[in-house]
Amino acid sequence: MGKIYRAEVRGEVRVFGVIRRRDDLPSMTLPLAMLMTAAVILFGSIGGRLASSDFVGTAASMPFLALAACMYALIILLWRRALSFVVTPLAFGVMLWSGTSLFAAVTISLSLLFTSYVFAVSLIARQPKFQRLGSLSLSIAICMILTTIAWAGFHAPSFDSFTGLCMDSLSDVLARAYTMAPSDSYIRAAARNVLVLAPALLSVVSVALAWFTEILAKSMFRLLGCTDLFIGITHRITLPLPYAVIYASVFALTLMTSPEQSPMTYTLLNSLMIAMMLPCSSVGMSVILRKIRARMYYASQKRALTTMLMIMAFAAMGAANTLLFLSAAGAYFVIADFLRKRKKQREKENRRDSRF
Repeated sequence: MGKIYRAEVRGEVRVFGVIRRRDDLPSMTLPLAMLMTAAVILFGSIGGRLASSDFVGTAASMPFLALAACMYALIILLWRRALSFVVTPLAFGVMLWSGTSLFAAVTISLSLLFTSYVFAVSLIARQPKFQRLGSLSLSIAICMILTTIAWAGFHAPSFDSFTGLCMDSLSDVLARAYTMAPSDSYIRAAARNVLVLAPALLSVVSVALAWFTEILAKSMFRLLGCTDLFIGITHRITLPLPYAVIYASVFALTLMTSPEQSPMTYTLLNSLMIAMMLPCSSVGMSVILRKIRARMYYASQKRALTTMLMIMAFAAMGAANTLLFLSAAGAYFVIADFLRKRKKQREKENRRDSRF
């Protein structure tokens, strides 16, 4: 990697500023760039083969595509040469050669290019965690929406036929998952509920993939010894206050709305709550684990013990209930942190005014 100069990176976002040569940032060597290019092609080809099969294969391809996007973003970020974009046609050609369908190869290669470049721009600008994950999850959602629209254009002549295809595919997947389902009508109703919540689930998948890519990038930065140049490590709560207030309001309204009396209102509120849940859950889990570790004064292996406690909570309460609890706790922590800081600021101002 060469010598790393500890200079501060400016926070503004320049769309085409990633490709410029920088003396204050580490530069990736050619052998490392070639190795990571091979990794992008390998993971992209595995994801392409899986995505070419069926709905389950498409879902299974997501972690491999996140790995490929992370590696591609690091090539763009640390090599900073226009030659890094050659990875896209190389990955496209290898995908076709390995048996990936033409549609999957085109959409995956273009999606990898777009999401990786967005992630590299946010990293070089040292954006806060919430802003960085927000831009990456938005780019992933855009790629998934455009891919779905393109797939519908090739396979469905109308919107009704497209929804019918989705219903049939989801019904087949749920029928295989729920082998003890009471009837076909139950499976069709479950598939209909999934389609109704499709926008919210799209948001959840996008945020989860962005979070997974972020973890991979941190691991790679730690391995290369340049974490503090691109990611600000802090224990402060970076979730914006308006986001927490909106989620808390939606959470309370969802609990107070009856699905039988107001099904449309409940569906809208529930979809919005699900779409906004993961960032608040992440804050709630991190703060709760930090508070537990702070009270384990003499215990060894604090991280392993708290991780085990969280796994036990998920097993006892269920994933959905645990995420709801953590999201409510996360929104509370954000609002309480803001009120505590504002109270301290007012006390400081009062003491300063009393001197005069």
